[in-house]
Amino acid sequence: FIFQQNRYETGRYRTWIEDNLKRLVKENRFYILLILVNAILNLVVRGIVADVVLIVSLVITTFMAGFIEKYRTYIKPLVCTARVKRQIAVLVMLEFLWTLALILSDASFLYYASAWLAPWLLIWPVAGITAPIEAAVRNRYLNEAKQILAKDSSLIRIGITGSFGKTTTKNIMQAMVSEKYNSLMTPASYNTPMGITRTIREML
Repeated sequence: FIFQQNRYETGRYRTWIEDNLKRLVKENRFYILLILVNAILNLVVRGIVADVVLIVSLVITTFMAGFIEKYRTYIKPLVCTARVKRQIAVLVMLEFLWTLALILSDASFLYYASAWLAPWLLIWPVAGITAPIEAAVRNRYLNEAKQILAKDSSLIRIGITGSFGKTTTKNIMQAMVSEKYNSLMTPASYNTPMGITRTIREML
């Protein structure tokens, strides 16, 4: 979802990681400690004892992560869109292949570390793999929106640009224009090309 919050752009995602790395390490120091303990245990002890500790650690941290996420607040609510679902599917497939590679190479001491790190690192290949799919979906939706707009030659379109105040200006204009005319504005902060496209396809 961090990738989603960064508009699915790998550059913005990388910058976010760099800007928040210290905070992430601080917030996840318990998990990092468990990674080190599991790695050392698997290197020193190995066998059933290490495997049991690994499984128990994964179960505990999974429940802890779920509990923390339940009470976390975000500036924008997280939405599991069709695009996110496609990316999660690819991410799960890549994680499965990565885990299989660790099993075949008998590098079990890396299981726990990869379980925590892999989702963050695999975003780049996920973005690369899904890019052609997303481009095709985006083009289809854009073409549908253009066709809808082309059907009504009397339709007046108003676009508002700028760095600040777009949404406020949009709301004021909607309040004024809707007094006399049938009008539609993009909801909330749907100010991206896909947000406008979605509004046209679903609401116009």
